[in-house]
Amino acid sequence: MIRTNFDNFENSIGGHSSHVNDSIKYYLQDTSSEVGKQTSLINEMLHLLRNEFKGIGTNFEEIKKKQEGLDVFARDKLKRFDALTNAVNIKLKPVFLKSGRIVAFRDDLLETDFSSVKLVCENAGMKMITVHNQSELDELQDAAENFNPSIHVWLSASNMDDGEGNFKWADGTKLDTKSKLWLTKELGADVNQPDDYKNGKNACVYFDTKNTYNRKLLDAPCRNFGVVACEL
Repeated sequence: MIRTNFDNFENSIGGHSSHVNDSIKYYLQDTSSEVGKQTSLINEMLHLLRNEFKGIGTNFEEIKKKQEGLDVFARDKLKRFDALTNAVNIKLKPVFLKSGRIVAFRDDLLETDFSSVKLVCENAGMKMITVHNQSELDELQDAAENFNPSIHVWLSASNMDDGEGNFKWADGTKLDTKSKLWLTKELGADVNQPDDYKNGKNACVYFDTKNTYNRKLLDAPCRNFGVVACEL
């Protein structure tokens, strides 16, 4: 039945079949060209949309990172404010150094042993002072001299964890016994520093403002007394 209908259609167009075939061919070519144009246009629009959404995503991530950065900054500032408030409440006097560091000395010149100084600093939300080079030590020495010209100041380094000559700062950095930060005979010491650790006891690190010419580190038994000094 289907074949009969098709035959009738073919007979009806008769000699015009060639013309019809050409027309169909041209129609299909035009349609294909138009479809191609439309497809190209759609692809271009999709590309633009992808870039637009990508930009939106990038901007969102940038905003998110900036917000996170501001949150960290705000928390840090609040933490510092709280620490300074606690410091003042326990008679610690803040000193703002040129490098941006904030240290604090006990206002009444209370002297105590190394472990007690560490505890006082921690209770104030602070820590014992660490120095890594001569420039930092000089800056700290200037601040201490202005605070009081005749004090011993405990710093955060000791050999309490590993014994003997294995000194390290509170941040875990090693303080070698051959470091140029130690006071030597050439600079006026009776003996080269450090020396107290050789007695087999815990030795802690300090500097003093009495002999300002040396501006170097010394060690002493951790049970000795020194001024309370902390940093943020």
